[in-house]
Amino acid sequence: MKGSLGNAGKLMMLVLCMLILVSSFPRVQGSTDVPELRATLQDEGILLDWNAPIKSGVTGYVIYRGFGEDQRHLYMEFKSDVTSHTDTDVEEGRTYYYWITALFGSTESPCSPAETVTFGERNIPTPPRDLKVHPGDSTVVLTWESPLDNGNRQITNYRIFRSKDGGEYQQVFTSGTVLEYRDTSLQNGVSYRYMVKAKNIVGMSEGVESREVKPSENLEVPGTPRNVRCFSGKDFVQLIWDEPEDDGGTPAFLYNVYRDGEFLVDVRERYYVDEDVFSSAIYSVRAVNAVGEGKESISVNGEVSGIVPETTISLEHSVRDGSIRLKWDEVGQATGFIIYRGVDPENLYPYHMTEKNDFTDSDTEVDRRYYYRVAALEDRALVDGSEVIGVTSLEVSRDDSSLDLSRILNILLISLVIGGVAAAILFFVHRRKPKGPQEPIV
Repeated sequence: MKGSLGNAGKLMMLVLCMLILVSSFPRVQGSTDVPELRATLQDEGILLDWNAPIKSGVTGYVIYRGFGEDQRHLYMEFKSDVTSHTDTDVEEGRTYYYWITALFGSTESPCSPAETVTFGERNIPTPPRDLKVHPGDSTVVLTWESPLDNGNRQITNYRIFRSKDGGEYQQVFTSGTVLEYRDTSLQNGVSYRYMVKAKNIVGMSEGVESREVKPSENLEVPGTPRNVRCFSGKDFVQLIWDEPEDDGGTPAFLYNVYRDGEFLVDVRERYYVDEDVFSSAIYSVRAVNAVGEGKESISVNGEVSGIVPETTISLEHSVRDGSIRLKWDEVGQATGFIIYRGVDPENLYPYHMTEKNDFTDSDTEVDRRYYYRVAALEDRALVDGSEVIGVTSLEVSRDDSSLDLSRILNILLISLVIGGVAAAILFFVHRRKPKGPQEPIV
């Protein structure tokens, strides 16, 4: 009896130790049902936008808000086609915490990690973005984009600094809020570098530096823009074109759009939407580089269609190794699709045209958020479209494979526990098994 109790105690201790060991392992859970939330400070409030989870079947979203990590309260519920909201019920200097969950019918997903924002917090801006330098004859033209974060205060001006032949930077200009500067009276063949900083009332940002650039007299104006196309919608005409085949030795940074033979507008992008056209007009485009304006493109006729595009296209996405894959359903008599992209949901531009119902965007930066919309074409009329979605490009894949890995690891952990218990029981039974008759001692 004493021996059997001892063995039973050993068995229980063995099982207990194994359970403690397994419970100390980290739990691996799939996150495909949890939306990805981002909170951004705006002048009028706090912008909340989120990615739909990879798992399909979302019927809605729930936002929670609080003033601390342990003060989570229901804030608002949204339908499944809504992916952004601005919280304007905020107080100056107060810190807010936000969480989001996804609804799958009556089931609610786990909460996302908390996003924390202090409203009214004043900071210096982040550096300007996408600084480009365009050499010309004794000239360099600089273009850049405004900072992603203005420090919650308006940008008052930009400071331009210049370095010659690797020397120290010297300030050469203050540009106000214009995102362009033309530096003239330079020496051809000499190396220059530029740095641009943004300033608000709090202070000045870090600088963004350019590549090395050399002005040259052996440059020419660009060739004609190619493939100028017109697409029509209700009370507007949209133009899209490709860059010139010959840039004259220095890339075009601006395009001049003409309507009925007269200058209409200049744009940096290779598209323009004319919302001030009565019924039809003739359009052409000229490219501009640091040397000057190039030749005129072919003329195209644009007509408003009178069709109000619907928004019935369901746009889905997945992220894998820094690439963003978009997929949508086929649309009736559609002859093609236009994919719009941007880093601001209010400012998307035509990015790609395709006849297929899917597209993979590999030209992305890790941890940067992109916004997309898809429009369907019937001949040259925009007839349907999707809502705008936001997607963050990730270095690691984020799709159903993560869920499969989670299941595999959890199954292995459970198998370890069951196998250990079974082995312990077999060991105990073997020790308790009666032995055969023993030979008498002679």
